[in-house]
Amino acid sequence: MNATVRDVARRAGVSAMTVSRVINGVAGVSPETRRRVERAVTELDFVPNGVARGLMSSKSGTLGLIVPDISNPFFSILVRGAETVARRAGYRVLLCNSEGDLALEKQYVQDMIAHRAEGLIIAPVGDRSKANLVPLERRNFPLVLIDRSVSGLECDLVQADSVAGAKMLASHLLSIGHRRIAVITEPDNVSTARERLQGYNAALKAAGVKSSPSLIVRTTADRAGGHAAMQQILQQDPRPTAPCKPFGSMASRCPRTWRSSASTTSSTSPSSRPFSRSSTSRRRCLVRSPLSSCSSASRAVRPAPAGMSSSTPICSSASRAAPS
Repeated sequence: MNATVRDVARRAGVSAMTVSRVINGVAGVSPETRRRVERAVTELDFVPNGVARGLMSSKSGTLGLIVPDISNPFFSILVRGAETVARRAGYRVLLCNSEGDLALEKQYVQDMIAHRAEGLIIAPVGDRSKANLVPLERRNFPLVLIDRSVSGLECDLVQADSVAGAKMLASHLLSIGHRRIAVITEPDNVSTARERLQGYNAALKAAGVKSSPSLIVRTTADRAGGHAAMQQILQQDPRPTAPCKPFGSMASRCPRTWRSSASTTSSTSPSSRPFSRSSTSRRRCLVRSPLSSCSSASRAVRPAPAGMSSSTPICSSASRAAPS
């Protein structure tokens, strides 16, 4: 059975009010009395009731954090950073995974209010999340959006420049000779998907390359979505020479799909094998994150060898290219 404040008070020979003052760091308690209370707390393994303390002080010391997919490496890193900063400030983080589901997101928002969270950080599911978040705005509830914006919602927003990032990555691919560049993105009701596509199209326009709807593949931001999108790209004829894909769990599945396609077509002629070349050297043309700097793109993509046309697929895996 858990020890109570009264148990600590009896062990220390003081009142329950004195125990409460010691636990909450309130002045006015003598050093000797404070030592007796602290010793009693240790001996009884007493853990203060955070909920009760929150009700008395109107502060729970808790911040809510809702993300659409905790398995996405981008959000995992974000959660870790938020938790570290919150802990340093004396707050705990209550983490919820909405799974990209609006109904689940709504329930979690309500849970944050019920658990007296002092603020909420959320990467919204999409534009339709506005209905879930407007009640917080009306309450003047501290709210910060991360990564994704929601039109018409007046609150703080922390996000990368997805337009500039996607433009930089697409421009890099164009600068090394690619012209059929596929882009894998999320549905249009997610703000970052629209912004990345805007940057992609801006890069094509600046290079005088016409955008093709068939090269724009929309999918869910998870491994299954990345795999399905790559399958769709690989079935195109002619195939794109390089896909530009966002960072996260969607991206992690794509290289496997490329390698799998390369292995299943090993009996075909070199020119028809996906992402293979007659050269024994290897190249990558998968660009990961529009949110990261162009240096990551420079590591991921290198120019095609001399004499290689822009329509020739480039090897995307670390496996040795099949002999010609």
